[in-house]
Amino acid sequence: EGNDPSSVMEGTMSILLGDRWIDAPQGSFVLVPGGMTHDFENRGARRAGGLNLKVPGNFESSIPDIAKWFAEHPPEDAG
Repeated sequence: EGNDPSSVMEGTMSILLGDRWIDAPQGSFVLVPGGMTHDFENRGARRAGGLNLKVPGNFESSIPDIAKWFAEHPPEDAG
């Protein structure tokens, strides 16, 4: 499996790495090793976002299963 490099472009992103959450402020670079469980959340009141890559590619074939999982497990309302 490929690695997932991410850069926080704005705000602070909470990032799950395995079983541990970290807060990554704007300008942070986070490398998630391939195969590691990971997730991203904006837990603050301010807008946040980042750029996430999948290296190497070929991630597209996983999108239908991921979309189905999120449809079955909708996120809770953070507001």
